[in-house]
Amino acid sequence: MASGEVLFFGKLRELAGLASEPLPAEAVGQPVSVLTGLMATRHPGLAGAIDHPSTRVCANQALIARKDDPLVTETDEIAFLPPMSGG
Repeated sequence: MASGEVLFFGKLRELAGLASEPLPAEAVGQPVSVLTGLMATRHPGLAGAIDHPSTRVCANQALIARKDDPLVTETDEIAFLPPMSGG
């Protein structure tokens, strides 16, 4: 069985100091908001940025609404994307 992964993009990758890491076992079965807090604790540079309302979260390559706060499974790929601007 494949194990899950947490991905960081753009400025969040710079703040975390890495592009990805294995999904922490303690996040499995918890809401995405718990994973977000765990990542801010593990990577203090992310604090304030990863939980910012403009930061987007994807679960298995699908954008999720933070208000939905789905539970993390052991095979999920959770990606954190910084605010984007278009033109």
